[in-house]
Amino acid sequence: MTTYPVRTHEMPPWYPLAGEAMTATADRRYADAAAAIQRINDEYGPDTVVDLCTALADTALHAQGVEDYGPGVRLVFGHRDTGKLATADDVPALIATAGRLIAARAANDPATFMALLGAAQSAGELGPLVGALLFVATTTTVMFTRAGNRT
Repeated sequence: MTTYPVRTHEMPPWYPLAGEAMTATADRRYADAAAAIQRINDEYGPDTVVDLCTALADTALHAQGVEDYGPGVRLVFGHRDTGKLATADDVPALIATAGRLIAARAANDPATFMALLGAAQSAGELGPLVGALLFVATTTTVMFTRAGNRT
């Protein structure tokens, strides 16, 4: 089993749980992944969600070799099993929003990043969005790791 660590500049105390969640997601053990995310919320509080989402986005970007954040970001989705490319219009809404979170992070656009999280929270969709972001970040990491593109 490959373990997919969450990459952040500083290792927060919930880091190992986020890594467990990514590993469980990669192994398609979604109940275990959800349990790890719930433990992060229970043990470190709901305010951790912004840091967790930032770390997941950074992990996906790092897997793609993105080191310098700034304008000029293009959002494209790849199917986990086939690699077929799609746009945000072609994927479920929560997956598209998760991709937009990653794109906002890549574009160094904290206002959009926070607006997306705020809109999800207002709509009662924050938990599902975190799950979608976990899925997208893990899928991206797995795809690029298996392709040998990970830096």
